[in-house]
Amino acid sequence: LVQGCGQLQGFRLPPAQVELAFNPPDTLRPGLLENHLGCPVLWGRGHNRVTYPASLIGLPVSLPEPLAQKLNDHWRQRTWPSDQADLIQQVRHAITALLPTGECQLPVVGRLLKLHPRSLQLQLAAHGVSYSTLLHETRLSLACYHLAQTRIDLTTLAMNLGYAELAVFSRHFKAWTGYSPRAWRQAQRPASNNAKPSAAGTA
Repeated sequence: LVQGCGQLQGFRLPPAQVELAFNPPDTLRPGLLENHLGCPVLWGRGHNRVTYPASLIGLPVSLPEPLAQKLNDHWRQRTWPSDQADLIQQVRHAITALLPTGECQLPVVGRLLKLHPRSLQLQLAAHGVSYSTLLHETRLSLACYHLAQTRIDLTTLAMNLGYAELAVFSRHFKAWTGYSPRAWRQAQRPASNNAKPSAAGTA
């Protein structure tokens, strides 16, 4: 995990702290793992956890070009719609994949589709839709799905949809639906779950 985070950032980024469920083996030289990871290591914690500074969230992903191309090719082979899929479906698919990265701009989507951004704009216009419309629709669809079908917390959902702050997501969602994300989620639950407890059932 630490090595993977370093690859995503393009430079060594030590964790703030590492916690391990087991005790150190007798053969491990004291301080060796701490020196290797560049952070304190707490043993026998009952769980495994790597903690990074919150500033990590704001750092851009910076992959070496060969690795980025390899990951891109692997992703396309495994998840990309067929060549027969229409352009709008491919754009929606690209948006869904890129939203959590915070890099869901038209030029990035164009590169995934191997289209110049202007060419992509013109082809979408020929279908009677704009990139911004597809972005908003995809975000709304994903938001509604996760609010109704999962227990994901709102801050994590906002970040997965490419928002830097929960407040921005909440404002956009209310503009789309007329409800806050929390109120919309509550409205999707079965009526029995929304009903207030009866007087006999309260202490």
